[in-house]
This record gives sequence, C-alpha cells and structure tokens, in this order.
Amino acid sequence: MYSRSGAHARQDLFAFEIFGGHLYLHADLGSGPVKVKSSKQRVDDGTWHDVALRRVERDGRVTVDDWTVEFRTPGDSTQLDLDGLLYIGGVGAPFAPLTVPAVLWTGALRQGYVGCMRDLVINGQPIDIAGYAQQQDSGAVRPACHSQPPHCPSQPCMHGGHCLEGWNRFHCDCTGTPFTGPTCGKDASTLHLNGTQQMTALMPEDSKTQAEEVIVRFKTTKPRGLLLSTSLENSPDRLQIYLDEGKATLLIHIGDKEKMLVAGLGLNDDMWHTLKFSRRTSALKFQIDDEPAVRADTQLGKQGILEFRTLHVGGYLHAGEDIPHFVGQLQQIWFNGYAYLEIARSSGNHQASHQGVTPIIRVTGKFGKRNHPVHYPVTFTSKHTFVGLPLLKAYVETNIYFQFKTREANGLILFNAGRERDFIAVELVNGHVHYVFDLGDGPVRVRDNSKSRLNDGKWHAVSIGRPAPKRHTLAVDDHVTAVNSQGSNENLDLDGILYVVCNMDVHIRQVTRLMKFIDMSILFHPQAHYKIKIEINCEDFKESSF
Repeated sequence: MYSRSGAHARQDLFAFEIFGGHLYLHADLGSGPVKVKSSKQRVDDGTWHDVALRRVERDGRVTVDDWTVEFRTPGDSTQLDLDGLLYIGGVGAPFAPLTVPAVLWTGALRQGYVGCMRDLVINGQPIDIAGYAQQQDSGAVRPACHSQPPHCPSQPCMHGGHCLEGWNRFHCDCTGTPFTGPTCGKDASTLHLNGTQQMTALMPEDSKTQAEEVIVRFKTTKPRGLLLSTSLENSPDRLQIYLDEGKATLLIHIGDKEKMLVAGLGLNDDMWHTLKFSRRTSALKFQIDDEPAVRADTQLGKQGILEFRTLHVGGYLHAGEDIPHFVGQLQQIWFNGYAYLEIARSSGNHQASHQGVTPIIRVTGKFGKRNHPVHYPVTFTSKHTFVGLPLLKAYVETNIYFQFKTREANGLILFNAGRERDFIAVELVNGHVHYVFDLGDGPVRVRDNSKSRLNDGKWHAVSIGRPAPKRHTLAVDDHVTAVNSQGSNENLDLDGILYVVCNMDVHIRQVTRLMKFIDMSILFHPQAHYKIKIEINCEDFKESSF
C-alpha cells in the first residue's frame, strides 16, 4: 500500500512493500525518509501474516506476527500529512500520472502485489477492501481467497519460456526466447538497425530511480555498438550498456561516482544473446545468457538516485558520443517493467505529444515481419455457437490478441458488457475489423486500416492495446490504428461474461489455451440455450450459407 502528500512542496510518504520476500515500511514526515525491514522471516510462503503499525510523532513500532521492530524518523517533523489517495496492491495503470518516489522500489519496477489481504483497520476504522474493489476493478480484485494447485506442472509456457509459480497464477518468462505474450505464444518484435538508426523514448518529466531492471536480446556481427542508455540534459547521470570488443559493458554514473562491469565474450558471433541488468541502490547484477552473473556493491552519488529523461536504444539521436550505433537485430527491450519494443510497435509512429505520463517513442529502424505461429486452433461450426469466458480484466489496461480466418464479411467476434454504458466489442463489418468501446463518455469506434478485406479465408492477427489511459490501439497484421478517447473517464467498468465468437462462421486460435486454466463450470451462461459446437481443429473450408 502507498500514499503520499498531494502537495508538490511536501514529500510526506507512507508505504508498505514486499521485496525479496520481506516486508518493508517506508515513512517520511517531511524531514527525511526511513526504511524499515519489518519481517524476520520471509512472508512469501502462502500463509497469513499479521501486520500492525503504531506511530506517535517521530517514534514508531511495526510488528509482523511475533516480531517487532522500533524506528524513529529523522529530522524535526512530527506530523504525517497525507492528503493523496491510498493505493492498495499497486500504483495504478501503466504510465498513469502518478509519481512514485525512488525509494519505493516495487513501484518503480511496476511490481504490484499478488495475494490476499483481510482485516484492514486504519486509526480504528475498518476498511472494506472488497467493497471498494467491487466499485472499481472487480475483475482483477476478487472478494475471496482460495488457494489453487500449482500451474507450472501442466507446462503452460511455450517455445522454451520459463514458468514461474505465483499466487493462484503462473508467469512465463519469455525474455530468453523470440516470443512474447502470457504463454510465450506470440512472435516478439524484432528491430533491425543498420548503424544510423535508433529508437528513443522521451519521458514527459524527469524520472528518478534507485532500482532498475533491464533486459536486452541482441544479435550482431559488429564488436562495438550501443545497446541501451539513459540520459538527462545538462547532467552526467547515465546508465549505459554497450558492446566493446565483443564484450558487454555496463557503465552507471550517478552524481560524482561511477561503476563499470564487463560480462560475456565474443558476443558478436551472429547468435542471439540475452543481457540482464538489475540494480538495488548499490547492489549491481549483470548477466549474459546462462553465464554466472557479475555482481558488485558500490556506493554511488546522490543516494544512488539515477535521474533521466530519455531512453536511447541502438544509438544516440545526436552525434558527439564515442560509442557507435548498434548494427544488428534487437528483441525483448525491457526497462523497469515496460516492453518498449512492443509498446513502440503497437502504438505506431503517430504520437506527437505525451498522453498522461506516456513517453513519446520514435523509431527510425525497421521492424521485421512477424510469423504469428499457429497454436491449438478450433473451429466454430455455426453462427449460433459461442464460448463464454470469465470477465475480461481491462479496468485500467487492455491487452487482447487473437488470430482468425473467415469468409464471412460481417459478425461479432467478442463482446463484454459493463456497468451503465461501458462495454467492449470486436466485430467484422464489411470485411474489416472494428474495435468498439465505451468508457462512459460515449462509444468510440476504431477501424483497421488494411487496404483489402480480411474475410479472405487467410489467417489475420489482431492485437488491441491501451498504452496510455486515453490512448487505444488496434493492430491487424502489424498495421496499427490509434485513437485518443475524449472525456474524463479512464476506467473500463466491465461486468459479466466475455462472449467469444457469435453470429459468425470463424476460426479463432488459442481459445483452448485459455480453457485449460479455467474452471469449465463457469464458462457458459446458465440462460444460454444454444448448443455449443466446437471442433478442436481447423481445416480449410468453403464459404458457408445460413
């Protein structure tokens, strides 16, 4: 949980976070922060833990189960002035207009809480978390706590992705593969750079971090070239990763101190390599592929706070740097939880101004054509067939991907109703994909920009995204259309069943992959009278008549 003063002139802060399996308390009364490791044992063990915090002026005590730690805040301030919102479980949507302090590492790394919480009491007043969630993101925050068996034994991650168990969920680490998506089933974006090209991401304001997570997958024959760097105008601060004589080199410069690490050898062998870097203030970790990680502990300037405004990938926008541009191919560019290549490709090159705190991304390189591999196709054999899935979780962000082929020119592909006027739908209209949604300010329709009709009996890939609270994208076969929604509403309040494929003879991939991890008893609406006719295959077919 996290809250801070809403006034820019004040730095008051209160937060709890779990990091490395331990619970930490953050407090700042306006005269300096304090960070308290509150748990003696790890708390990521799947059992309930009791947490109690009591503070009187500058003195406080935090208890986790039977372990108590006392603390004292620095400076002279004795009041905690919090007039901002209290966030529980995370810090909002991607690129939401919320400035997270550098000391809150999980906030900067976009690592929200996954697990259960109960019996929250603040200053003697019980807080109905489930009630608040029901009014907000009822799809992602559920009023119950059930433990499910492990997911990874069923091998849900494809193409060599590494499965990681979570609380009632699994996570696929695809960064060592040329694939992306929840189960590593979608081709990752590949950026080709020729030595004069680059990608830049300009943030709307200066970023400040004490913790970074960076991943770069690259392939080259050149021994030197810039992979990734941060920069801030009129400041020497930078995090710089580049190839030098075929070795990966990391340079981090903060304030008046810097540190260099070197890993790998002969990396310009025209083979794919995955580079990973992580920092927690003074603790650095640098790794190439499965080689032993290079670690260091070094004191940096300015309390280890890195400041930057621009992220450079493959080269600097302006000349004057002694590191040449990268020549080769790049994939899996991740920086603090954001997949910048995927964001750049799905957003298109149309953004001229910041949306919220979304960076302006410019790409001069060329994206490679994606293959869109086939996985577990099914056939819907009648226009009256459909599959009912649990509520689509799209309250603050939207991420939908599917592939289809049909010869029908019109038909509803998916639909999820919501509260009041909110809804989301995808349909074919005269052979073109239309993405329609309503956040409460009136319906918005986005049409694909394909030159030809899509009801040609060939596979077409559809990706729907929401890279910023009011920016919406529709990509069909990598042709991107983007719109900005008007009005004040930013949340999509959906409710009920997600209906997939209605009134259309259509093939759609990956539905069975979803079914594998869903209780089949909740798939179908009890009022539905249609017979479900789905074949677990996908043969070529001729146009059907109804």
